[in-house]
Amino acid sequence: MPQRRYILTTLVVACILGAGFVVSRELADPMAGHVALAAAGLFALAIVRSSVLRPLLVTRRWRAYGAARGYETLIGKHGEPRMVGDEAGLGFIAAQSTSLLGGGGGYYARTVVTATIEGDVPDGLRIYRRDALEWMHQLSGLREVETGDDALDQHLMIEGSDAALTRAWIASRRGVLDDVANKYPRFIAYGAEIDGIPAAMGGASGAITLIVVGRRSREDELAELIGDACRYARELQNGADR
Repeated sequence: MPQRRYILTTLVVACILGAGFVVSRELADPMAGHVALAAAGLFALAIVRSSVLRPLLVTRRWRAYGAARGYETLIGKHGEPRMVGDEAGLGFIAAQSTSLLGGGGGYYARTVVTATIEGDVPDGLRIYRRDALEWMHQLSGLREVETGDDALDQHLMIEGSDAALTRAWIASRRGVLDDVANKYPRFIAYGAEIDGIPAAMGGASGAITLIVVGRRSREDELAELIGDACRYARELQNGADR
């Protein structure tokens, strides 16, 4: 069965072309009619390019990138590419997602990479920028931990089940957190919510997720995003501050 997105795109394009044809027939000036029809055609072409052609190109690039490095590349239910791999001993998952914006705003796309953090990541750990609204929910702030570093506490929301363990874990990772928060404003580093339950794939006790807006598919873009996620995960895992 064709994907829902392609069906909707076909219907929208048909409506645009149909409306353009009707308008062109109603205009008394033949030249104005041709302009109206051409405008409708260009608008329809732009929709096809953004909703169909570009996603197909992105998928093709992801497959090529993964195949060249031995990563597993999958295509999601709605056509979004996913990639699972191992980068120098650290597991990662990369994916893209799109959602339909209300009010005729088109599609909103983002690229996400999550890399595992091994070691003793404190339970309940959640670290993200205070302006990263996507990570906030009704329980946010109930386990907030103040580190005593005013600049850090004002910039980042830091949560943990055990305040002392959380402070100790962060103490040797301040520089890493500053770096990732400045380069990737929509990041989150987190640990398990329940003692003994892994937080990420492979039984890892924690993970870091980086989010960037838009479909990233060029080789250099994917290499940088995946490389950064795994590098930050390794630095947080080892506690090697900058």
